[in-house]
Amino acid sequence: MKILVPHHLNEALEMKQQYGDQAQVLAGGQSLSVLLQKRLVSPEVLIYLGEIEELNTLIVSEEQVRFGAMVTNSRLEYSQELKKIAPLLSHICSVVASPHVRNLGTVIGNLCHAEVGTDPPQALLALDAQICASSVKGTRWIPAIDFITDFFETTLEEDEIATEIKLSPTKCKSTYFKHKVRSMDLAIASVAIAIQIQDDKIASARLAIGGIGPKPIRALNTESSLIGITPEAAIENADHFGSSASIEANPSLSDSFAPAKYRKHLVRIAVSKGIRQIL
Repeated sequence: MKILVPHHLNEALEMKQQYGDQAQVLAGGQSLSVLLQKRLVSPEVLIYLGEIEELNTLIVSEEQVRFGAMVTNSRLEYSQELKKIAPLLSHICSVVASPHVRNLGTVIGNLCHAEVGTDPPQALLALDAQICASSVKGTRWIPAIDFITDFFETTLEEDEIATEIKLSPTKCKSTYFKHKVRSMDLAIASVAIAIQIQDDKIASARLAIGGIGPKPIRALNTESSLIGITPEAAIENADHFGSSASIEANPSLSDSFAPAKYRKHLVRIAVSKGIRQIL
């Protein structure tokens, strides 16, 4: 296996075009290293992004949050600016696995790994983030809701590298529910909720659900039913919205940790409690 270390993004993109799906991109390496050790993947080439300075950029303002492929979970967890502007993202990064993983692992690397039960995808869906897919042909922005397509699969083309994430912060109330066996484990079920209130009514609502099937989802119908009602009405009908979201999520994953029926129960409870908690 050959390891390539580009110092500029254009170099990395040229390498990815040359080797295509025979090359794996290495950022923090916390997910990929496990696959390599267990010989579940055997790429001809590893393209390490750690020497590309522009991919380590973090920009936080009231208008926009942007960060590159080498920005770690810990950096987002401890960013005081991010805690003020997008606290949901900061909080979710703080519950990823262990401190060791958070110090080395990157949000974009985690997203591209697309493993069931990871945390950052729920934050990105709830915050309506977009991911930049770059290649020698140019760039395209992919909505977070469309990025993960199946177990360990994304919408990235074989010559593309996910280089940046952007989102527009909104003044919203938010919370995150994660059910797990041990503190560092992946989620059996997780729910991120972000609700914006204007003129004493819910102006927008996003419910992102993970750990229940091949990809994280948004409970779009439940979100729509929340919009336009008062916080008091949402609290009064929280159990109904919880049931609605659990039906919409329709968990398909059953494994040694939990059957699909239990995951559905967890989603229902999480949405109901989450709505009460933040409103």
